[in-house]
Amino acid sequence: VRNTSSAFAALKADGTVIAWGDKEDGGCPPDEVSTQLRRGGVRLLGGSNAAFAAVGAGNEVLAWGDPLSGGNSSTAKAACQHLQGNIRRLVSNGHAFAAVDEAGAV
Repeated sequence: VRNTSSAFAALKADGTVIAWGDKEDGGCPPDEVSTQLRRGGVRLLGGSNAAFAAVGAGNEVLAWGDPLSGGNSSTAKAACQHLQGNIRRLVSNGHAFAAVDEAGAV
């Protein structure tokens, strides 16, 4: 389970993610993100002050919540395009996320 300032998201054993709480802080993912989270395959989940990010089995990156806290999937995908290996770690501060691949690239 990860949290923002007013929402929670949980990565379940089957790789699906459920989120609840304040919509603006990631408690209600947009439809396109929600559909992908319900499909399963999520390996990593992180939370910032007002957004969540998830990494799927194929290294796809999803983000939702406040865009000023990292909750923009388009920006997240673009930022991770240079990573060569599997994303092994997802870290956050209050306003952004960083992904670390198996070679240690950020």
